[in-house]
Amino acid sequence: MTASVIALAVSLCAFAGGAAGLLLSRFLAEQHLTKETTDAVRLGTSMLSILAALVLGFLIATAKDSLDTADRIVRSASVNLIEVDQILGAYGAEANPIRDLLRHYAEAMLRNGWIQSEHDLLEQNLPPGVALERVRLAILSLEPVNANQTWLRDQALTGSGALLKARWELLERRDLPIRPAFLFVLTSWVTFILVGFGLNAPRNSVVVGTLAVCAYAIGTSVFLVLEMEAPFDGLIQVANNPVGVALTRMGR
Repeated sequence: MTASVIALAVSLCAFAGGAAGLLLSRFLAEQHLTKETTDAVRLGTSMLSILAALVLGFLIATAKDSLDTADRIVRSASVNLIEVDQILGAYGAEANPIRDLLRHYAEAMLRNGWIQSEHDLLEQNLPPGVALERVRLAILSLEPVNANQTWLRDQALTGSGALLKARWELLERRDLPIRPAFLFVLTSWVTFILVGFGLNAPRNSVVVGTLAVCAYAIGTSVFLVLEMEAPFDGLIQVANNPVGVALTRMGR
């Protein structure tokens, strides 16, 4: 399911809880609606509110950390692109075909993103991972003629290895779990909280509107969590700007 569908389901569950509370108060006997009973319900909903806030805060912090980590990997890999290109430029003219391959790889990343970039590299049907592997194999095939070229080739190999590592890390982060257990617990708690609110609230349009706003706020917060946990899909994505900056500096 997409983030929007899950968020909508959470919002509907929360609003249904509030509406159920409003309806339930009509059918409860008078002894179930005494001041002592309502105070106990308020105490219980307050406790659940604190727990729900803690769980939601944990989810948001974890998702934000995932987004920031992916962004750092992209920026670091963009720096590695510039570094490997400059090292190959210093190596000599025999490394120019490798620089062209690396530059086409950066252009494909800028067009299609980090995950979907390699299929159209050099207008060939290359399987995922082949492009960077070809860069590394081409660097290995270089034959240094002096100590300077040997050092430059070793540095280029290190940089190409870092690029491959970044690619695999980003692929792993694309499939991060949505943590359904956390979402289920959070949704059930929020539903019970709004049931308690509905029990203690008068039945009028203002209360219904307030419940709808609360349900919407909870659903959108879950939507943000799910979007940040998938940094290469949806509305909240890791920017490709560092790749564009790297591309403007490559080939100089």
